[in-house]
Amino acid sequence: SEKLKQVMPFVATRAVVLTRQYVLLQATDNLTLAAHNGEAGISIKVDATIKEKGAIIVPGTLLNEAVSKLRSGLVELSLKEFELQLKQSKKKFAIKGMAIEEFATTPQVPEGKEPIVLSVPLLAGMISGVMFACSQDESRPVFTGVGIRIEDNILSLAAADGTRGAYIQTEVEGKNNLDIIVPTLVLKRLIELGIGEVNVYLGEKSITVNQNNVVMVSQTIEGKFPKMTPFLDLLKDTKTSIVFDKSA
Repeated sequence: SEKLKQVMPFVATRAVVLTRQYVLLQATDNLTLAAHNGEAGISIKVDATIKEKGAIIVPGTLLNEAVSKLRSGLVELSLKEFELQLKQSKKKFAIKGMAIEEFATTPQVPEGKEPIVLSVPLLAGMISGVMFACSQDESRPVFTGVGIRIEDNILSLAAADGTRGAYIQTEVEGKNNLDIIVPTLVLKRLIELGIGEVNVYLGEKSITVNQNNVVMVSQTIEGKFPKMTPFLDLLKDTKTSIVFDKSA
């Protein structure tokens, strides 16, 4: 159920393309769960005992509802034509599905590209340090995401909503200059990865995040995020003193 919780934010609640509301379950050497809402997607490999290979896509809301009614522990999954069956002790659920050919491409790690390798706590801290300043105003999409820029081996993240802004940076080695805006969906999920290292693949039109058995992809937001450098230069000469009464 924890893995499915990671997948559900990538399931569209409403979509012209019906399968964007679906979750892929594919049994090969392990069980893969995947979803793609048309703009962002996720793929997670789950340890499982596979008795027979198979695959199906089912409505995400129905799958999530069924799993939520099961207790922690082992669950038996089986396919009967285009029907997914879940069984745990005396509880049984059956969900009508579709062939996987109808599903969007499963998120994959880009081939032939070198990632930026960062500590998850470091990157999560950087994201948390700026994402609070993202705008909720969809009429200004540039400000609804986080500006990610690589310039002269400096990786910087910035966000602003018109009344406040946030900026943070760290050094990276040997990376080409880049300037993109990333939606918050993937960044929020990245914060939840926990510990270890994460591979981040940045492109002009997409970002891919890979850690162990989790791959997340997202389209970037069109446009350029304003440079924060002029504002930071102004702050260098600004001094602020705050006096307060601790007993108040």
